[in-house]
Amino acid sequence: MSYLGDFTTANTIYRLFNTFDSNDPSASVTLTGLALGDILIYKNGGITQRSSTAGFTLLDTDGIDFDGTTGIHGFSIDLSDNTDAGFYATGAEYSIVIASVTVDAATVNFVAASFSIERTGGALALLKGTNSLANIKTDTAAILVDTGTTLDGRIPAALVGGRMDADVGAISTDTTAADNLELFFDGTGYAAANSTVGTVTTLTGNTAQTGDNFARIGAPAGASIAADLLVIDNFVDGLESTIGAAGAGLTDITDRLSAALTKGTADSGTTTTMVDAARTEADTDYWAGDWVRFTSGTISGQTRLITGFTPGSDTTTFAPAVTQAVGTNTYDIIPAGHTGVDWGGVIRATTAVDLAGTDIQLCDTVTTNSDMRGTDSAALASVVGALNDAAVGGDPTATDTVMQYIKQLVNVLVGTAGVVTFPAAAAPGNAVSLAEIIRSIYDDSNELQGDWVDAGRLDAILDARMAETSINTTGGVVDTVTTVTTATNLTNAPTAGDLTAAMKTSVNAEVDTALVTTTYAEPAQGAPAATASIKDKIGYLYKGWRNRSNQTSTTYQLFNDDATTVDHKATVSDDATTAEKGEVATGP
Repeated sequence: MSYLGDFTTANTIYRLFNTFDSNDPSASVTLTGLALGDILIYKNGGITQRSSTAGFTLLDTDGIDFDGTTGIHGFSIDLSDNTDAGFYATGAEYSIVIASVTVDAATVNFVAASFSIERTGGALALLKGTNSLANIKTDTAAILVDTGTTLDGRIPAALVGGRMDADVGAISTDTTAADNLELFFDGTGYAAANSTVGTVTTLTGNTAQTGDNFARIGAPAGASIAADLLVIDNFVDGLESTIGAAGAGLTDITDRLSAALTKGTADSGTTTTMVDAARTEADTDYWAGDWVRFTSGTISGQTRLITGFTPGSDTTTFAPAVTQAVGTNTYDIIPAGHTGVDWGGVIRATTAVDLAGTDIQLCDTVTTNSDMRGTDSAALASVVGALNDAAVGGDPTATDTVMQYIKQLVNVLVGTAGVVTFPAAAAPGNAVSLAEIIRSIYDDSNELQGDWVDAGRLDAILDARMAETSINTTGGVVDTVTTVTTATNLTNAPTAGDLTAAMKTSVNAEVDTALVTTTYAEPAQGAPAATASIKDKIGYLYKGWRNRSNQTSTTYQLFNDDATTVDHKATVSDDATTAEKGEVATGP
């Protein structure tokens, strides 16, 4: 998040931001769905956003791909717009959030920037009120009044001999003192012959000083005090060279320091907690992920990651522990991700820096490099191998690489080279490979295919079975026979073209059950089908005879059993010659 600065309510803020590929943070991508309503502004850490988008503007028409540059987007905010009355106020802090835009097929919300309006204690606030430029101008005018319209009357009109000519006698009404002063400084500098020093009765704090060893100053570190001053002068010259002309190296130092989100004074705490009753944020873990930096006491300068915040007790938890328990220490809370060094801002580095102990991991460019970070990088590289290693077959050996066997596995699954050497068939068991079992299955399937050829074992058995003129069921059971052409030797055999008495009784019982015992629901709402079952057709007739119905001059309606819902209807008409009823359709 970027702090844009301190403004007045007469300013307009301009903000550009960028978007990147989720799989390649160095690649810019565009976004979609950016609208004025996606720009949310929150005030003083509160959760109520500005109620109006008036004063918001998307730069370059739609705010997306500013000036045709992919991944660069922008908007502006006119702080003079007071549609949401009083929202922009002196002394307030604001956060700008972009919500619900699509980047790289993902919905993204992020904090775009923060700003303040005449921040308390800031430069703008100090230049207003009693310290305003208008008041300074008024005070200056008053000074001129006190000293005369101008100071010309108190300054000589011209220099005399290259210096200001002043009447020393005018300094004091004591002309003798003026004369003595003139004798002491007669224009040629100090001259003892022309000066008289009165008797000094007591001189306290005086120690005889000889040579370069001054008791009040101490012995010089070098050969002399002059030599020490030369060392200091050279050091200052070096600083000036490093910083650059007119402080160019420090011009943007404020951009490299983390602006505090808030400041405060702790009431109490431990080495891992801080209690401050002034922390009135209502949300649990409100500050989690940010950093707390202590600015006073024995733990001044120690910075820790905030791991939690409990609103009920105003307790902030952090890690790792500080060296002393928190007391009434002052502190800053600074945003996450801004406590490290901005390495892009480090200039004129003349000595190599060992970054092994830091968290810096990103490299902009990596050239050909065989080194690998680990306990034995060379040995690890020899085991893993290279992408151009050829596939190998058989069991791994001490000289083969992991990459060679990965390529063999790929060849087995999808590669055109296939298995380098396919093993012979083997039955499943310990120490038997999958390839051996597959070979065994393949051999068995080939044998089965040979059995099915004409006059093979299975084929001959089926041919013999099909040639039989009768089925021997001795000791067995015959499944249901779909069609019997000629039936002989059947128990309860019927006469030709008739059923047995037992069959007739069974059929009569089933019909009686279907017609007398079983009940059926009335047909549901809908248009009756032209090819409905006998059951449904009888159901429609019974429903039409039993249920409520009515008819107007144009419509016939048949109701559900509830006598309210129209299940079926038809159009009717009568021209005094022909009364006609149309085909029944579905209700209502």
